[in-house]
Amino acid sequence: MKILIAYYSKTGNTEKVAIKIGDALIASADDVEYEKINPMSINQKEDSFLKNGLYALVRKEVPIENNKFNLDDYDSIIFGTPVWAFSTTPPINSYLEDIEGVENKKIVAFVTMGGIGGNTTMDIIKSKVNKKGGNFLGGVTLSKEELENEVILKNKINQIIDVLRK
Repeated sequence: MKILIAYYSKTGNTEKVAIKIGDALIASADDVEYEKINPMSINQKEDSFLKNGLYALVRKEVPIENNKFNLDDYDSIIFGTPVWAFSTTPPINSYLEDIEGVENKKIVAFVTMGGIGGNTTMDIIKSKVNKKGGNFLGGVTLSKEELENEVILKNKINQIIDVLRK
C-alpha cells in the first residue's frame, strides 16, 4: 500500500509521531512518503504564539511552502497536526483546503496536544476530508504525557495502523 503521511510540526512532537508511524508501516512492507507542511514565514516577529493561537481558533489559512497537493498516487493518507486553541493549525487548514485526489481514499489522523481539544481537532479534519470525498476512518489523540511514554506511544501508533488497515 502506498501511504502519504502529511503533517505540520512546530516543536517536533508531531514529526516524531509521524516518523514512528512511517517506520512501523515500512517494517510491514508499505511504501511510505512524508510531506512536512511548512508555513511561509516572512519574519520571526510574525510567528508569535498569540497570533498563531488566534489564527487556529478562527480556522484561518496561511500561505504554505510548495507541497504535494494532488494525492491521486496514494492509496491512504495520514494527517498529523498539533492542537492549537482547540483546533487544527493554520498550515494544516491551508493544506486540507488545497489538496485534491482524496476521493475514496482511506484517511486517518493523529493529533498531538499539551492540553485538551483533540477530539474537536479530529472532527475538523474529518469534516474537511469528507467534504472532499475522502473516507475518514478515525484517528488518535496523543497528550504530552503519552508522547513521553514509549509503551503508550507504541500502542497509539498501533491503533493508527489498525484503523488504517480496516
